Amino acid sequence: MDAYEDAKLSLFSDYAIDNWVINTDYAAGRKLVEYRQADNTVNLITYGQDRTDRDNYFRYEFMEANEQHHSLLALVTGKDRHLIEVAVSGRFNLENLVTAILVCHVSGYSLSQIARLAVSVKSVPGRMECIEDSRGVKICVDYAHTPAGIEAVMDDRLLDHDSERGKLWSIFGCGGDRDAGKRPLMGKVVAGHADRIVVTDDNVR
Repeated sequence: MDAYEDAKLSLFSDYAIDNWVINTDYAAGRKLVEYRQADNTVNLITYGQDRTDRDNYFRYEFMEANEQHHSLLALVTGKDRHLIEVAVSGRFNLENLVTAILVCHVSGYSLSQIARLAVSVKSVPGRMECIEDSRGVKICVDYAHTPAGIEAVMDDRLLDHDSERGKLWSIFGCGGDRDAGKRPLMGKVVAGHADRIVVTDDNVR
């Protein structure tokens, strides 16, 4: 993970970039902000869920989905509050969308222009791809295949909200002839969140 973080940080340190858009909810983002303090030529835009008021800071929050299963994204900066309807599901998808919105904004597009297009953005197939059946049961598919990936899905705030209305089922598999060590870890993660668990032999190879 240290090497992964260093690779991402190098995108900012090794190239001349005029505008930085940084999520400060994460340690890597906060490290970038500290790194940038030595360079006043960079225009820094930060965002996250911290409620403190800072210059060029956007606080974001997601609200319950409407009848079209779209969520409302609120972007708050200073006294301004912008509501943007979005059609993606999953916390990590939504956080990535916030990044894309702010990159467009710092590139010269107004938030009202972006809002008209944001609802047409769809999730990557297989990444928190959600539907609702005729009984109102929400079904989400994600290709998480590691303990960390399953943790991110099971800890998603949208699933947590829905689980208050009913049972949360998890159906997952762990293919054969691969890393058997992660199987009990995946099961432990799921057991900590789901009301019902179905384990499948999804790929026997």
